[in-house]
Amino acid sequence: TEDVLREAAIEACEKADEEFLTKARHLEMMDGSTLILGFLFQAKTGSYRLLVANVGDSRAVLCRASGVGKAMRLNSVRLSDDHKPNRPD
Repeated sequence: TEDVLREAAIEACEKADEEFLTKARHLEMMDGSTLILGFLFQAKTGSYRLLVANVGDSRAVLCRASGVGKAMRLNSVRLSDDHKPNRPD
């Protein structure tokens, strides 16, 4: 289910961050990490859903085509929110 995937993504991100920070502190590195994670899955309704997670200075954008032939247009769709220092979370 979507909730199980969401929890798995959170757990994976937290584990990867913890492992990276442990190594970075040991080596006295001041580096950070970035991540874009996407799960494409079929919902109970039969439709497909995309769950996206991002960490750090990374951004997920989908390019969507509409129309056909010379009338085709490409539109960008933001899939993630930037992690900035002024965010409350």
